[in-house]
Amino acid sequence: VFPPHTAQIRDEKGNELPPNESGILWLRGPQVFDGYYDEENNQDKFDRDGWFCTDDYAHLNRERQLFIHARRSDLILTGGENVYPHEIEVLLEEMEEIREAAVTGLPDEEWGQRVAAFLVPATDSPPTDEELKQRLEKRLSSYKIPKKFIWLEEFPRTESGKIQKKKLVEIHAPKP
Repeated sequence: VFPPHTAQIRDEKGNELPPNESGILWLRGPQVFDGYYDEENNQDKFDRDGWFCTDDYAHLNRERQLFIHARRSDLILTGGENVYPHEIEVLLEEMEEIREAAVTGLPDEEWGQRVAAFLVPATDSPPTDEELKQRLEKRLSSYKIPKKFIWLEEFPRTESGKIQKKKLVEIHAPKP
């Protein structure tokens, strides 16, 4: 973040977080826009000191370098818990049998959303769902472990190459 702009990482209650802790990115500076045309869209976007909430999840390291992880709209709410897909995707992609991972929430009547992992294999013999769960249990809280693993040959993508998670949800969401 270059001066005269400043950045803060805050928790859900608006408290500033220390370096290397992930939270919500807030920005302030002359190039930050003044707000949305429709005033209703500005609620909770600006604080009284002029900080703008980007709705991105990020962290600042000790050198104040900014690392953006995900959009807040990607957040999965399951049983009252917040799950950040990026955290799970990184762990899955560290596995040699997985080329790519996309984690999202699928609608669920009981929990609101259930964590689902869409995976593209890197080998001819991908791990079983049970093997994936066992590996993830060592590094994640139980509510973050995907309840469903869906293997695909490739992901639907935008023209710029971004994975279309909404399309994955549309295709694979439980039908009423």
